[in-house]
Amino acid sequence: MSDVLRSRQKYCYTCSGRRRVVTVILRRQSDGYVLMLQRSQLMKEYPGRWHFVSGSLEVRDSGRCLERARAEVLEETGISELRLICHARPIRIEGKYLVHPVLFEVADAHAIVMLNRENQAYQWIDPGQLDCIENTVPNLTQTWQRTQALNKFPKNAKNGLRQLTVDRELHPIVLACLAAECINEYASSSPSNRIHMKSLLDFAWA
Repeated sequence: MSDVLRSRQKYCYTCSGRRRVVTVILRRQSDGYVLMLQRSQLMKEYPGRWHFVSGSLEVRDSGRCLERARAEVLEETGISELRLICHARPIRIEGKYLVHPVLFEVADAHAIVMLNRENQAYQWIDPGQLDCIENTVPNLTQTWQRTQALNKFPKNAKNGLRQLTVDRELHPIVLACLAAECINEYASSSPSNRIHMKSLLDFAWA
């Protein structure tokens, strides 16, 4: 069953019953560290666990994932000055959630984090150390890695792909042209990439 948006009471669910959640990673521009929050012991889900900024998408948020992401950041950290880096492909977690990873960059190295009642502590850490943190929510590292997919592409293709992830409101023809340019840049960067793209296209049209 495809993950088509449906509503159940207040929150958004997919047709397969997963609740849609936005998970927001804040990366500090000065050193590349990312913000981790520790959930309050009073929270019903995952009390005391370390996580990124997150929140359930409500019915009223349909088609406005990035707006909800910014709202969650402001609510949980008090940080408002953000630059969108990536809105990554959703990831299924525990059969219960469909998580939409979003990566923002925080330009202010001295940004003050003001926690609300949902979290009890915070820390900025090197993303390379995510696997070393104990007592985290499920798939924490995988969620971070999903936002890093662009790094696998050559620079020219990467720039186009980043534009595709950010400029979601461009005309469909413009988006199609950008996608074609990205595919061409990727395929032209090495013989193995050309073979990879050919196999993908053969599969898509089979």
